[in-house]
Amino acid sequence: MKIERVIITNSSVLEWALENDRKINDLLYNTIFDFSKSDKKSVTLLRLYSFSDKDQDGTDVVIDFKISKKELFETIDKLLKAYERYEEYEKCAEILKLQKSLVD
Repeated sequence: MKIERVIITNSSVLEWALENDRKINDLLYNTIFDFSKSDKKSVTLLRLYSFSDKDQDGTDVVIDFKISKKELFETIDKLLKAYERYEEYEKCAEILKLQKSLVD
C-alpha cells in the first residue's frame, strides 16, 4: 500500500481537501479492500504537505490521512455514503459486499 503524497501550494489544507474529496475517497476505495484483509492495524493513504506558512508562524503543515482497523466500519460507512453521492452504484455494491464479509 503506497502513500500518495501531495504538496499544496495555492490553497489551505481544508480548501484542498474539499476540492479533492473525490480523489481522497478514490484512494480510500483503492486501499480499503486489501487493508481489510491485512494484519496491519492502520495504514496511511495520503500525506499532504503545506509549506505556504499563511499564519507566518514559521511552521509547515504535514497531514496524514489514515485508516485503522479500530474505525474500519465507520470508514466503510462514510465511503459508501460518498459513492452514493457520486452515483457510483457498482462501487457501492462492492463496498456493501466488503461490509457484509466483515460481519459474517
